[in-house]
Amino acid sequence: ASGAMAAGLATMVASMSRGKKAYVQYERELSEAIARLSQLREELKAAIDADANSYNAVMNAYKAAKSSAEGDGLIDAALKQATSVP
Repeated sequence: ASGAMAAGLATMVASMSRGKKAYVQYERELSEAIARLSQLREELKAAIDADANSYNAVMNAYKAAKSSAEGDGLIDAALKQATSVP
């Protein structure tokens, strides 16, 4: 979450600087930074959602394991999937 917030703040700062007389020589760099930071922010937000979903899947597997004969398999599968999330 902190990475997504940092990218958002950096985008805001670059956006505020763009178009100002004092930074006109950096217009191209600011535009490139804004585009890249916006992309990174979206990627990081998606990673946050994926992490939350994998955590929920593990918790659901533990709950299901209490009432299922194949509980250990459910937990193992959920944990294995959770380790693939960045």
